[in-house]
Amino acid sequence: MCDSCNQPGRAAPSFVSWPPQGFIPYQLVPSSRRWSLSVAGESWAGASVMINNAPATIIHRGGPSPAIGDETLVFEAPATSAGIIANDVLYQVVATLSNQTISYNVTVFDPLDIDTACSSITVSAPSGPGIINGLEFTIVSGERSGGKIYYEAPTPDRYVSLLGSARLYMYYSGNWWWIGGILGQNSGVASVEDDSVRPQDITRSWRQPTQSGSWVNDQSISLSGSNCTDALIDNGPPGNPENSSGSDDDEDWLLPVIIVVVILVVIVIVAILVVKMRSFRRSTNSGQGAVDRVTGTTDLSQVHRAANPTLSATNPDYEEPHRGPSMMPNTTGPTMSTADTRA
Repeated sequence: MCDSCNQPGRAAPSFVSWPPQGFIPYQLVPSSRRWSLSVAGESWAGASVMINNAPATIIHRGGPSPAIGDETLVFEAPATSAGIIANDVLYQVVATLSNQTISYNVTVFDPLDIDTACSSITVSAPSGPGIINGLEFTIVSGERSGGKIYYEAPTPDRYVSLLGSARLYMYYSGNWWWIGGILGQNSGVASVEDDSVRPQDITRSWRQPTQSGSWVNDQSISLSGSNCTDALIDNGPPGNPENSSGSDDDEDWLLPVIIVVVILVVIVIVAILVVKMRSFRRSTNSGQGAVDRVTGTTDLSQVHRAANPTLSATNPDYEEPHRGPSMMPNTTGPTMSTADTRA
């Protein structure tokens, strides 16, 4: 007999879902996008499901038979739920049943999410293409291509004219990892169908093109990483391989342009200050000259009074308003006496 079988244990969950609530690696999320929710004794008649506030298509209601599991509702998740992801994705599921509402969250994540990356990847291909054998690829600023980081290396001199590119890239495109001269294209000198986030995690055999154009597997091609750390990755939005140059060379012009612009701005500011200073000095000198001319003006009325003292004595109310040339009679010329007048 099992004495412990009848002992109370942990209570059964009120529902069972797949994917389960909480965090789940994207590799375990159904690629068919069919998610399920099971509740004991639920008929699912009239049940509806919302995912991130959008209605989900109901595919199946009820169980296949009473003897196999609880009654189950199968519904279709968004298209974004299947496939590789670059960042965590949250799905809020709300199922409205006949007598209750069930809500739960599912967070899809990448278990290899670039917590660590290698600053360089060395390719070993003893029987493979000599172009890449022993070639060391370095990480490109922690950027990503199609949700993956990518690397670059200088093309060996003897192969530059053959490939038409001075650089080789190790990148992800079309569910394949590639080594080629053009970032993002499904072509190159080696490739492998593998959806690993990091090239050092690739486990499948690489292949190489033959002279006839066909591709053959080459198990001798392997990768090894060095200086692996979590400080190399930019966790910002993933890059677009079609729009990315894959090289820092295209950004080398930016710093000189910024320096030239700053110098021009400084020159303009200095020129404006010089013009303003000269204008200020001219206006100051002009104002001082006017002051000098005003303060140096002769008071002609005082001169007139000094020359004609009897005028002010005989007429105290007289005021001379004129400050121009004197209009008084000439007192220095000959004068006529009363006797001369009578004559």
